[in-house]
Amino acid sequence: WCFLIGAVVLSVSLPAVILLHEPEEEPRRPPPFVQYLGTAFAQFRQDRRLLWFAISQGLYFFYWMGIAFYAVYAKSVLGASDAVIGTYNMVLVVASVAASIIWGLLGDKFGNKLLVQLSLLAAVAAPLVALLAPNLTAFAGVFICVGIVMSGGWLGPYNLLLELAPTRQAPTYVALWRLLVAPVAIGSPLLGGVIAERFGYPPVFVLALVMPALGLLALRRVPEPRLRLPTAPLPSAHPPVPGD
Repeated sequence: WCFLIGAVVLSVSLPAVILLHEPEEEPRRPPPFVQYLGTAFAQFRQDRRLLWFAISQGLYFFYWMGIAFYAVYAKSVLGASDAVIGTYNMVLVVASVAASIIWGLLGDKFGNKLLVQLSLLAAVAAPLVALLAPNLTAFAGVFICVGIVMSGGWLGPYNLLLELAPTRQAPTYVALWRLLVAPVAIGSPLLGGVIAERFGYPPVFVLALVMPALGLLALRRVPEPRLRLPTAPLPSAHPPVPGD
């Protein structure tokens, strides 16, 4: 019944998506695919902001390692029941919805880089709370942090990339981002499973803490696009006369 209700609710969104229309613009002939790949990956050499952003996000997505095992840890180590896990999921959804409203306000006022930074901080906080939580009530803080991560961790990077990308290259920037973080998002839970079987859950949570923290440091190399540096004066057409 849970799955059936979820499927019905999701299907309601389909007509709204169908009614969306992209802005009209002149059609362009796409380049050959091999040529496109070459020019796409050349962006990392040409735009160091994109490179550091991709490195930061690759480290950040190690938070998936922790997400895969928080509920398992709560059940097997802390003795959480199925009802408690359901409550944790409710806490996660409420935190995600509430944070989304706050992200919009912060992003409009201070820029989207701040959203990514706060999401990284929440990604660091979640495994830290998991390591230190003394009981099931305190462990709910893990899912509050995860809800914050899951809302800001998608909203912030998308919007930041749209501001970093040159005109008409936003789809390429987003595609490169998803291409590079996908292996981490897929592989880190598998790596976490191996570590958990051999050494227990704490090392998994420590790694899920350290990697996003490094991602936060890498993000410092990405400037906030909304901060416009003063334009350097143009060189004069007439060289200065010695002695002036």
